[in-house]
Amino acid sequence: MRAKAFSPCHITGFFGVHINKSPMRSGSSGAGIVLDRGVTTEVKFEEAEKQKIEIHAGSELCDCSVTESVIKAMIDSSPLRIEVNHSIDMPMMQGFGVSGAGALSTAFALNKALELGFSDMELGMFAHIAEVENLTGLGDVIAELSGGFVVRKKAGAPGTGEVLKFEEEAEVYCFVVDSAISTKDILSDAGVQKKINSAAEKSLNMLLKSPNLKNFLKVSREFSYTSGLMNHEVRDAVDILEAGGVNSSMCMLGGSIFSFSEEAEGLIDLPYIKANIKYEGAKLI
Repeated sequence: MRAKAFSPCHITGFFGVHINKSPMRSGSSGAGIVLDRGVTTEVKFEEAEKQKIEIHAGSELCDCSVTESVIKAMIDSSPLRIEVNHSIDMPMMQGFGVSGAGALSTAFALNKALELGFSDMELGMFAHIAEVENLTGLGDVIAELSGGFVVRKKAGAPGTGEVLKFEEEAEVYCFVVDSAISTKDILSDAGVQKKINSAAEKSLNMLLKSPNLKNFLKVSREFSYTSGLMNHEVRDAVDILEAGGVNSSMCMLGGSIFSFSEEAEGLIDLPYIKANIKYEGAKLI
């Protein structure tokens, strides 16, 4: 039997790191936007003498530790042969929440294929825990389960964290400027975390005074500067757009930027990916 699911990707504009002994309580505060581009995952299974998990991204075998963690948590030691195929709309390791979307779409598809009976909230918990344990993300899953323009007021997994969802429409223009950034490296550095959290607290307070996309972009850009996460290449791209009258900011965490203005495409000599804000979260297809 097989099943297929889709999870949208997610751009975080700013975030604070909250690590707890319990992965359910670990996560990030902050804010971001959920995209209509994401990860479509098909899961197939058959009975076997021993458990085997095979994961593909496109036509290539994928060492997708987060996806594998979700599967193992959901089926335990059941002797099944599981084949997973991810179709990915956005660049990986560039701040688009791809690993979270892959984990969440896998959870939805596996739940249907095996008729496991987990709720959407529980599927989100599996995906969130896998992200936290693999140090690949902290706040993408709870947003990707929700959809929309999402403010994460309280860190944690779906059902533990607290989000505010706003429905503002916008086209999103994404540019990959520099090489990928390892989320694991950032989340493993206590000094970097302290600086991030100081900037994040101010950013969240500023956004909640006026929770709209215009202010979100402004606050995110300021966070990119004050947190120290924006490198010279990304900053140069943001400055070029600003000189042309277009606001943009860094996708957390990646060497990418995003803007809500179509004029951005004419100001910077880079290929872009166009998306829209999606107000529906992960689902079966």
